[in-house]
Amino acid sequence: MHVDMSAPLRRVRCTFPVPEEVQDLMCEPQSEVHFDFCDPVDVLMRLLLLSPLAADPRNLALVPEDGDYSDYCNGERMARVHAALPPGTRALTGVIFFDECNRDEKGFDTGDGGIIVAGFMRKRARESTHAKKSFATFPKVHFPPCNKYTVAVKHFTLGLRQHRLRAIHKCFEDFNRTGGAIVRLQHGPVVYFPKAVLLAVYADQPAATKCTLSGSSCPVCYAKQPEMSPVHVDIPIFPRTDEGVRNKKRALLAMQANSTAKANSEKRAKEIGVFPLDIECGMQCAVGRPDLWIHGPDPEQDNQFANMPQVNLHGMDEGLTLKLNHGCLMTALAEVP
Repeated sequence: MHVDMSAPLRRVRCTFPVPEEVQDLMCEPQSEVHFDFCDPVDVLMRLLLLSPLAADPRNLALVPEDGDYSDYCNGERMARVHAALPPGTRALTGVIFFDECNRDEKGFDTGDGGIIVAGFMRKRARESTHAKKSFATFPKVHFPPCNKYTVAVKHFTLGLRQHRLRAIHKCFEDFNRTGGAIVRLQHGPVVYFPKAVLLAVYADQPAATKCTLSGSSCPVCYAKQPEMSPVHVDIPIFPRTDEGVRNKKRALLAMQANSTAKANSEKRAKEIGVFPLDIECGMQCAVGRPDLWIHGPDPEQDNQFANMPQVNLHGMDEGLTLKLNHGCLMTALAEVP
């Protein structure tokens, strides 16, 4: 694959049809919803080849490294990824953050935004704006308050979100399907990147469970909301996998075909977070194409659900809380008589 850095960022557009019954419930009826965004893999390549941070090899972590698990280059995950690649090649790694953003100065018009962060840069470098870029904003489809919580609208909204996530996921698949890219790094070496790998997806609650389509249950395992209390520590934990979620959906769909068991099947699906049964999580890997993996080579450990860390404060994750505490401590010591 040839990468033309003089060309503008690749834009991707996807379209989602709006059912007629949903059009009647809209503030402004429309037959389809459009979603435009920058190709996140193209953004990662630009960060690697054009960012001033990537010009210094000390800021790059392109290979697995031994040590405490303090960065993406440490631990078994990165080792698994590179062990599955041809010798001498590297993975183009990235991380996605989803969060709500204001689209106007007053904050009246909001939407979910997506930021791609260079996973191949070290933690200290990722704090800079030169290591990340906003690549997408998900505009909202407006419904009157009286229609917003109808079954048809909620089902449409869930399907629309997963369709958008699927379009983002497909950018990684397309890069991997075409064989990746050979590029010359800013400090000289020529490197082949056969795979673009999505290391993690971060989001607040409830965005995390919306991204994984896991309802009110845990986005990483099948724990129901009432079972998340410490009182139930003896309950076994079963991590979610792409195949496991699909199997549960198939079983519950077969159960749903029985009119007497339909209510129980929907209740069970909601409890374990695989509802609606006719919508698939957009970030799951393609069925029957294990070679197109983007999360990692092991489907049991490397999948969209395992890549969605437990919901926490972004300040904790990025070290902002540590800096705040250190600043407060230094101020207190300076003011002590």
